[in-house]
Amino acid sequence: MNDVDTIIQKYLPQSIREFKPYRPGKSSNDFTKKKKYIKLSSNECGYPTAPLLLQSLRRYIKQDRLSRYPDDSVIELRKALMKKHDISKEQLLITNGSNDAIVAIARLLLASGGEAICSDHCFAVFPWIVNQLGNTLHHVPTHRTPQHPFAQDLDALYGKVNRETRLLYLANPDNPTGSYIPSKVLVSFISSLPKSTFVIVDQAYFDFIKSEPALDFCSLIHEYPNCIVLRTFSKAYGLAQLRVGYLAAHESLVAFLRSTKLAFSVNGLAMHCANEVLHAPQNIKKQVSQTIVLRKNLETIFDAHSIRYAPSQGNFISYHQTQQLNYHSLLDHGIITRELNEYGIAPYSRISIGTPSEMKVLFSTIKKLLSHG
Repeated sequence: MNDVDTIIQKYLPQSIREFKPYRPGKSSNDFTKKKKYIKLSSNECGYPTAPLLLQSLRRYIKQDRLSRYPDDSVIELRKALMKKHDISKEQLLITNGSNDAIVAIARLLLASGGEAICSDHCFAVFPWIVNQLGNTLHHVPTHRTPQHPFAQDLDALYGKVNRETRLLYLANPDNPTGSYIPSKVLVSFISSLPKSTFVIVDQAYFDFIKSEPALDFCSLIHEYPNCIVLRTFSKAYGLAQLRVGYLAAHESLVAFLRSTKLAFSVNGLAMHCANEVLHAPQNIKKQVSQTIVLRKNLETIFDAHSIRYAPSQGNFISYHQTQQLNYHSLLDHGIITRELNEYGIAPYSRISIGTPSEMKVLFSTIKKLLSHG
């Protein structure tokens, strides 16, 4: 170890020295350039950007705005979201993707200590930031139900709440398990929590819910001031590369979050495109409907070949790998999926739902692999 390493090690707390980085899903750049790959590893929207959005983006760039800092108030996008969710601009914070929101919330509410709670196998960014901060994090095991092999156990989560609990994280639908808590059940759970415990309801995959008329939890922040709702433009809206999301919460919490965030953290291109897609929902609805149909088609193929899987309300399905069908066999055929070792469910692998043409290749490949079993 050289002198610089020694100095850095001295400055860092143990939580950072032992810290394990978050690893995103792999892309075609991680593999040989000699083969063309289909990327189904990151739960993105694989559809091409709408021509009207591209035209609007070109007009925006032609106005020579790239040399100027963006509007840090993000007022135009906040106005559109106020109308969408029937909340005030003081209850909204636009962030650099919903990951940025998770990090900002944890850094604010856990800054002076306290504990956090999440389910096993939950979205990795929440335990990532809590562990980075060095706070106590309680992982609660999921449980098998007739509906799902990895259902979030609300009774067990509630059992971990104590006077030191500052923050509880629930993704609904959950990623990567795809499990879903019915709205009425989740509302009842939130109402049972102490007011001193803030609960993050991550609705990144809200648009793909099919099992019931889904409740927009942004509407609950009036009644439950300890409820923080996350949304993103990276999934159904197809703006993953631009990194834009938002949170809805009590205005007092939002004020503190706004005062402690970095200025200009959301770029002007992201704001512009997010505002545009909100005002043209028809194309988004069509793509979401296609995704739900393709998700069902994948389940049907799994059922026909007796492949175990976790029923999903997101734009993905996690399945139990076999000798014939697994991450490596699909990769050999040019399809990149997501291994789930780091999520603690190593026998499973996750497949994102792509475009109809991508899924046609996937379906054909799966049938080919399983026919050789």
